[in-house]
Amino acid sequence: MRAARTLAAVMLGQDAVVVDVEAVAHAGEPALNLQGLPRQAESACRDRVYAATCNSGLVWPTLRITVTLHPVSLARDTSTLDLAVAGSVLAAAGLLPAVELDTALSLAELGLSGAVRPVRNALPMVQAAADCGASTVIVAPENAAEAAQMNGARVLAPRTLGELVEQLRSIPH
Repeated sequence: MRAARTLAAVMLGQDAVVVDVEAVAHAGEPALNLQGLPRQAESACRDRVYAATCNSGLVWPTLRITVTLHPVSLARDTSTLDLAVAGSVLAAAGLLPAVELDTALSLAELGLSGAVRPVRNALPMVQAAADCGASTVIVAPENAAEAAQMNGARVLAPRTLGELVEQLRSIPH
């Protein structure tokens, strides 16, 4: 069994809340189970992540993967979680170095094509993640200037999920 973790963030009213996104992959009937989202949002997130992964030229893992979001009690604009869910799934499946995501904030919506799309209110979410110890921020290119305001953080701004995978794989370990 392999596990991975990354950070995401959501807006709850005027406040940014950091969300731990944890994934575990193990043998079994291939599936992606998302825990911590309303049922309709769960289905939409799963579909976006699956399509973005496949359309980025990546192979969808043939493992049973469970993703849990903490805290689970928050109402969420789930599109801000897409990139974090995708990253944790790929890292748990061994397709990305999990160590690179462990202290990273992944904050972007994924298009079905694999495009990394910007989110609203990126700055307060980036600041909340910095307060929780995030050392890397992964955002859409349109949010890179806001992310760069986090002092000392490495900012990655890939245009696609495939480009992010290439960037993370090329970082020396």
